[in-house]
Amino acid sequence: MSNALRGFKRAKTKDSKFNMSAYDTNKTMMRQMPILSSEEIDQSIHDIVIPFLSDKPLEYYMLLCRERNDYTIFSFSQTTYNEKFKKEFISTLENRGHIQSIHLNDDGVIEIWIKILEESFVYYFFDYAAGVIKI
Repeated sequence: MSNALRGFKRAKTKDSKFNMSAYDTNKTMMRQMPILSSEEIDQSIHDIVIPFLSDKPLEYYMLLCRERNDYTIFSFSQTTYNEKFKKEFISTLENRGHIQSIHLNDDGVIEIWIKILEESFVYYFFDYAAGVIKI
């Protein structure tokens, strides 16, 4: 499991009353960020998500938002990521809210920020092959 999914460390400051995690800081900043346009979403899927999947083609991937207890498993019967995948992936994200950011983080996991009402949440998209047991 990636470090991004293990929990959040608290950032310490000189003022002991101010104790905020990196996630809390990012969440506060993302709340101010604009929503991506359809063109920006398409470009992010093309530039980030498709290469991520193609570099390590597996059968199972998970979209996870720990804060919202939102877990979605994608099962691929083929390793060709076409327009059908792109349409379903975007639809899955947009069904949750407005997409603000899609990028590959330092842990090798796709990090997607989605604004739901007036609050931003991070979703992680990562390989989940080890989490599925076939019998």
